[in-house]
Amino acid sequence: MRLESGAPRSSKTYWAVIIVVMIGVSAWFAYDWRIGYAKENVKTARKILMDQGLLAVTEALALTAEFTHQDFRELQAAEPRSPSQVRSRFAEPFTVRSDTSGNAGEYYVSLYGMITVETTNGRITNLSWTKWYKGKDEIQAQLYWACMPALAAFFAVFKTFKTMSLRVTLDDAGMTYGGLQIAYAEMTAFTGYNAKGWVDLNHRAGGNEKKLRLDNQRVDKYEEIIRTICEKTQLECPLPNDGDAQDADDQHDAE
Repeated sequence: MRLESGAPRSSKTYWAVIIVVMIGVSAWFAYDWRIGYAKENVKTARKILMDQGLLAVTEALALTAEFTHQDFRELQAAEPRSPSQVRSRFAEPFTVRSDTSGNAGEYYVSLYGMITVETTNGRITNLSWTKWYKGKDEIQAQLYWACMPALAAFFAVFKTFKTMSLRVTLDDAGMTYGGLQIAYAEMTAFTGYNAKGWVDLNHRAGGNEKKLRLDNQRVDKYEEIIRTICEKTQLECPLPNDGDAQDADDQHDAE
């Protein structure tokens, strides 16, 4: 007599679904980190610049500078007085506008936002920051969010490997569960039975009493293995017999 069992299909399907979902979620965050948010920033910047008359409809917009709101705050803290001080830090502005009364505006554009430098007769009168769709910290956070489901996917792959590699074998000598071998003579009792699908097999190992959890989510032929062990060892079977199950169904229907 030889009985073999692997993992149930439902368990394999469960972990496969987890892997697919986690990889999908990770890819979604990774896309926003590398591509999605940058595209939205360019789209937002283009709209704002066009609304303010700083960009023509036909002009291309390439956002290559990467200064951030934090860089703008540091500029504010330095309290520059002339546009040349700003240019020494951020190079040439994206565009400059001026009028006949001595008022002017210089606009420095980056991937994350725009610094507006307002001047009167060559002296800075105001500095302001315009944010695009997402700031640098928000974009970088997408990488961290991508890492978490990616780690979950790796864990699911590991669990899938463990599930797929598990083999339970019963033969005339006893049971082999994974790499653990238990002779019928070492099996002492079934305890902790739960109708949801698990039970503990008590057994002796090296003079000590141990427990092995049998779970129908891990072992496909769960009930058949338990009944076979009981036949071989004369242990009390924890599973309800067919008659008990039918009586319970009849009682439920009568109620």
